Amino acid sequence: MGARGRSPIPNLDPGAIGARIAELCACGNRYVGSPGEAQARELIHSMFRQAGLEQVRIEEHTVLACLPGAAICELADGTLRFQASVLQFTAAVRAEAEITYLGSGSRAELDWAWENGLEIGGRIAVAHSYWPFEFVEELVERGAAGLVILADTPGGQVPHFTARMYPPGEPYPIPGVVVEQADGRRLLAALADGTRRLRIGHDSDYQRVATGNVVGEIPGGSLPAERVVLGAHYDTQYAGVGACDNASGVATLVELAATWRSAPQPERTLVFAAFADEEHGFQGAIDYCRRHAAELDQTVGMVNLDALGWLMPGERSLHADPSIRELAIECASRVGWVPENEFEASLMQASDHNPFIDAGVPACFFWHYPPQHPYYHAEGDRLELVALDAVAAAGTAAAATAHTLANDRELEIGRSRPSVRRLDLTPGSNGSSDTPRQ
Repeated sequence: MGARGRSPIPNLDPGAIGARIAELCACGNRYVGSPGEAQARELIHSMFRQAGLEQVRIEEHTVLACLPGAAICELADGTLRFQASVLQFTAAVRAEAEITYLGSGSRAELDWAWENGLEIGGRIAVAHSYWPFEFVEELVERGAAGLVILADTPGGQVPHFTARMYPPGEPYPIPGVVVEQADGRRLLAALADGTRRLRIGHDSDYQRVATGNVVGEIPGGSLPAERVVLGAHYDTQYAGVGACDNASGVATLVELAATWRSAPQPERTLVFAAFADEEHGFQGAIDYCRRHAAELDQTVGMVNLDALGWLMPGERSLHADPSIRELAIECASRVGWVPENEFEASLMQASDHNPFIDAGVPACFFWHYPPQHPYYHAEGDRLELVALDAVAAAGTAAAATAHTLANDRELEIGRSRPSVRRLDLTPGSNGSSDTPRQ
């Protein structure tokens, strides 16, 4: 991608990031369409203005959202009932059927199940997974009657997951639920004792709700038409305040905006975007790519900030498409954040960088994984469990990459060529007519 910029990058203060995380968490739960989400949107709008960004606006749009209702999961004979939440984007119906246990639902375990003739047609599948969206479609195609996800969240909390991620779409035609950890063990014990029939369902509703991305800019100097996007989603899942996922990313985004605004003007325009509804398929990022389709050919890169640091050991992971991989590794390593593992980003439905890659924009994402945080998408994702030093370190790696993208005048504008393109977001494929609110 050409010669690398070597100018100084912003220093991130973990304490300042922590204070901004606390402000966002004070809004409460930020599930799409909720009062907390609307309050957070206005707060971020105010933060961007206070940081001195220009062209600050809310780009309003609507999304299809799951409004979770009561969920049931019980043995068909009524002798045991299990604490459960809705598996979002499954049908609000009831099912009663025999059980088929699928382990983790990993590709290897599913292949073993099918090769060995494990029956799934007309049955309720039971599996352990944080990401059921990776295999629900396959279960539906094979005729499954429903799905139970056994959670690993401690402390009696039931996490909230979705059956459909990216690309977003309509609910699957089968019901699904997520079962609390201890009750999941009881369910498996009943299975081991010979119980084979289960009854599941939920009473959720699906409606289009209003939301919006918050966007601001630092205009570029010599190359103002060329752009670099830094993004972070501000919504949460249905429980908790989402301190790490993703108040940590939004707080870092705002801190970078404030720091960069007082620094020398970048060569290219820096766009700061707080995205809506990442949790149901990166819908805010999709709206941005469609709304700004005319700008994407001159957008040299996107850097994503999401769930940057849990208070537990985690490997430094880089998600990047090949067009930006070398640059991201070099920039992160320069500030001491040497990736310990890598993922080709288009192969994994991970976060808001995915739509940009599908739109042809080189994109990357720095975070700590594996392992997954035990309170992922649950009430336990609180500020005291955020590792602020780790957040600042991952944020600095992201800042180093974005800073080089914004200031290296010899940078060649490349285009992402994803190994897997899940959605057509090429420029001109689908525009948006919603009007931004200043």
